[in-house]
Amino acid sequence: MKTRTVFFYKEDPRPKAGREAFAFNWIAFCQNGKDNSAAKDDYVYMYCVEQHDVTRLSMIRVPQDKVTNRSAYEYLQEVVGERAVWTSDMTQRGATIAYPAKNYNGDDWLWCSWHPDVVYNPGLDRYIMVSYGISDGEKDFYSGWCSKCQHSATVGMWHAKHPWGPWTQFYYQPEWKAPCDPPEEWGFSGAASRTYQFKLSPKWIYDNGRTMYLIWSDAGGLWTGGKHGHSDYWYKWNQVKITFELQ
Repeated sequence: MKTRTVFFYKEDPRPKAGREAFAFNWIAFCQNGKDNSAAKDDYVYMYCVEQHDVTRLSMIRVPQDKVTNRSAYEYLQEVVGERAVWTSDMTQRGATIAYPAKNYNGDDWLWCSWHPDVVYNPGLDRYIMVSYGISDGEKDFYSGWCSKCQHSATVGMWHAKHPWGPWTQFYYQPEWKAPCDPPEEWGFSGAASRTYQFKLSPKWIYDNGRTMYLIWSDAGGLWTGGKHGHSDYWYKWNQVKITFELQ
């Protein structure tokens, strides 16, 4: 069987905390309906946070009929007004959005921060982005993810007319807590609740776009015990209905 390398995540290394960091190791696709049916053009769009600087979100596009053609991939260089400028040179890539430099108390973000989810909302005719930051002043950049961190995730939401922006922030919570805190017997309580991997369901959109569902996972209970050999409360599916108030 012939193997074709279309996209290799260890390219254009840049230094970070004594290691080589790469951009394209955690890719999120722009959710444009089933089979890209709601797309406004013939491209597939992808996002990936820069590991050397997790406040910067890179972007890629490729014609949907050329996904296996490596030479067809382009990288966002900059956004001028509402127009995106693309380049075939990966080293010249820019950012579609710059997230906050630090959390609310000045701590740096950990490597697991600002992995976005972008969904096209046809009722509102807007692209909605949710993303999150994880921080802990007692950990270095690569030392961990959100397990046993001092803070719950920082969560933000943005909207834009185009997949590349420009993005307008409409929600930001420095320390987001689940609407219903888990019980203490799970191994963590409200003050130590750990929520991460936020997503917006691309299918559950109602009321002409005014209602969507936010999905996330728990991370922070005891790792030992439980019938599966670890806490049965890790990686639990959670969801909450969100309603947009239009202005």
